[in-house]
Amino acid sequence: PWPIHIQWTHAIVAEFFSQGDLERGKGEEVSPMCDRTENCGRSSQKNFIKFFVRPLFVLCGEVMPETADKCTKCVAQLDSNVDRWTELGF
Repeated sequence: PWPIHIQWTHAIVAEFFSQGDLERGKGEEVSPMCDRTENCGRSSQKNFIKFFVRPLFVLCGEVMPETADKCTKCVAQLDSNVDRWTELGF
């Protein structure tokens, strides 16, 4: 559900940005998706779902038919979350 998804999004974005801050502080190149000056984090979550997580659940349902119903439900929730990000302008 969206409320849980958004909590995890905030937590992971904060972790990524903290990592980027540490890297910058050491004079190192900032890792992708960890630079708070170049990334809002929210669009990264949307793309992570679209291009990594969703295809994984689709494939899981195909190669393990016994999980197909659960995977289909997960894909529907992922699609709903992506739609919500789109509605929010990300």
